[in-house]
Amino acid sequence: MNAKPLYYIALGDSITAGKGVPEGAAYPNVLFRHLRHSPDCRLENLAISGLTSGELLTLVRNRFAQRLASANCITLSIGGNDLLRRLITGHRNPYSYVRAVQQLWPTTAALMAEIRRHAPSARVFVLGFYNPYPASWRGFRTTEWLIRRLNREYAARVAGPCVEFINLQEILPRASQGWLCDGVHPTVAGHRRIAGALFDAYRKTLPKELGSGRLIPSAYRGPRGVKPKSAS
Repeated sequence: MNAKPLYYIALGDSITAGKGVPEGAAYPNVLFRHLRHSPDCRLENLAISGLTSGELLTLVRNRFAQRLASANCITLSIGGNDLLRRLITGHRNPYSYVRAVQQLWPTTAALMAEIRRHAPSARVFVLGFYNPYPASWRGFRTTEWLIRRLNREYAARVAGPCVEFINLQEILPRASQGWLCDGVHPTVAGHRRIAGALFDAYRKTLPKELGSGRLIPSAYRGPRGVKPKSAS
């Protein structure tokens, strides 16, 4: 019996869109190349740079519904634009950050509900947050602590059947030290690292879905032990 073709939809903002790296180097493309098992497999990267969680919710409700209904693999990376500026100023005005988080949770819940309504059996991988700021910045430690708490809460809120949370704070530790190409977005190596973590999560049920482990390349044995490389 042939495996069902993979239809992978990537939802997100500029990170998912691959800002700052060559075409085809963003993590959805890297992941797809190693999950593809037949010519009928498809990837649609619907990410838009600058997108907020509320804007993505509107798109999912009004424009992406039909596409999502056919998807069997979905990645979601959103919220950075909701929180980025507030994280920068959080050490001066923590209430701004708290308000942003309080607004993010109901939007995220509604977004997950919409995804599940249109694609009830798809496997969904939700990407958390990483700290893009240098260790020399005076708010670095506070930001590390805030993101750690944020990822724990995020993971708990999206938990459910066929949903897996990917903690990018662990995948891109001290992200500014070699994983970022412009101080915010991952390098080619950073995208490979994210794709590797997603591949590891996906392959947990790979034998059941594809009947073979042949798609597990040795370069994708997990996010640990990988050194940053330049984007060039």
